[in-house]
Amino acid sequence: MPRSAFLVALLGFGLVSAASTANASVYNLDVNTACCGSLTSYGTITATNDGSNLQIAVQLAPNVYFNNASAPNNALVFNLSGTTQISFSGLASPFTSTGDSAHPNATELSGSFTAPPLTSGAGKSDFQYRILFDDTSSHNGNVAPGIGSLTFDILNEQVSNLSSINGGLFFGVDVWNSNTGGSTGNVGATLESTVAPVPEPSTWAMMILGFLGIGFMTYRQRKHKTALNAA
Repeated sequence: MPRSAFLVALLGFGLVSAASTANASVYNLDVNTACCGSLTSYGTITATNDGSNLQIAVQLAPNVYFNNASAPNNALVFNLSGTTQISFSGLASPFTSTGDSAHPNATELSGSFTAPPLTSGAGKSDFQYRILFDDTSSHNGNVAPGIGSLTFDILNEQVSNLSSINGGLFFGVDVWNSNTGGSTGNVGATLESTVAPVPEPSTWAMMILGFLGIGFMTYRQRKHKTALNAA
């Protein structure tokens, strides 16, 4: 393959890679009930395409933790379109899935997991999958400071597979708000923003190399043409 054609192909590959880079959606835990206090946000959940997997990162607000008063509790509930069973990676204790003993990192067939009091009346909220929080060794009964973050991958899923339920809720979290006036209860997450794809460093390197190479080849061709005209 001619050098110029190779550089063009390299640049094209970089552009394609940039276009297919993982995007992310940020969800705000801003749907609450009076029992949780009066915070405007109880934290955020970021969903990112992690290669062929879906990475979920939960970061609760300051002094807000996963509820463990009557362990195990629903640390996170969510829906995925078109699925009946999913598997996890990086889900570490004290968080567990609803899988059986033979498949501890995989859910059983999808069920219906509620997040009361978000389930009252017309706003009933039944979620398909859940992650449990059960830390009986150090935080059972809600001991401050508690655990306020969670990150794991859902295998072979993408951000686009997340689906909402009544009222546009994408996630539900059972929280303990240890701030003054707070208590325990469930809060829901609505879509806040979608972050545009950002190319990885290797993709940027290929694109820059391609542009430099094409510029260099163009310079050589012009120089060669000038030399021929002068001959």
